[in-house]
Amino acid sequence: MQRILFVEDDPDIGQLIAGWLSRHEMEVIIESRGDRALARVEEVQPDLILLDIMMPGCDGLTLCRDLRPRFAGPI
Repeated sequence: MQRILFVEDDPDIGQLIAGWLSRHEMEVIIESRGDRALARVEEVQPDLILLDIMMPGCDGLTLCRDLRPRFAGPI
């Protein structure tokens, strides 16, 4: 089962996407704040990271730049 970290601050969108992915045999972990995402990546070791662009704490583009040296998988 693929593990996906979905960094999304809108709970409705997060649950909608997570529900769809779960029905396709993927485990989805939702993190609602960009500034907590780096720690969550280390904690859950995802296969894929999905990022929202505008989030509290840290925007998705900055987070992507910060993640790339630490995470070799797809973002």
